Amino acid sequence: MKTILALVLCLLALPATHAEETSKDLVQLANLTRSAFLGEYYAQEIGDKKLAEKLMRLGFTSGQKFRLALREKKIDASDYDAEVPIEFKLQSEGPTDEFVMGRPKGSCAVRA
Repeated sequence: MKTILALVLCLLALPATHAEETSKDLVQLANLTRSAFLGEYYAQEIGDKKLAEKLMRLGFTSGQKFRLALREKKIDASDYDAEVPIEFKLQSEGPTDEFVMGRPKGSCAVRA
């Protein structure tokens, strides 16, 4: 429970998005996505369905924003290489964003 609380507090401490997001801001969406999916896994493990649902939605929302930024080439290669979790680098191809994000989501559960 302490782990989930700490994770949620960390997620809430992230800066709010703004109109002029930099490459460094956008690349952090991948980390937020991974953290949210990992938190969802732990919330499910302790039976907190409401928190798990909230974290899953956060993961998919931030993941969609990250994938859009990639498609629009708003993320510098140096930021991508330095900051994006390996799950996103290895599993970045697929027919839809939801399909692609399901891969890192599953690997978060495996790593936990």
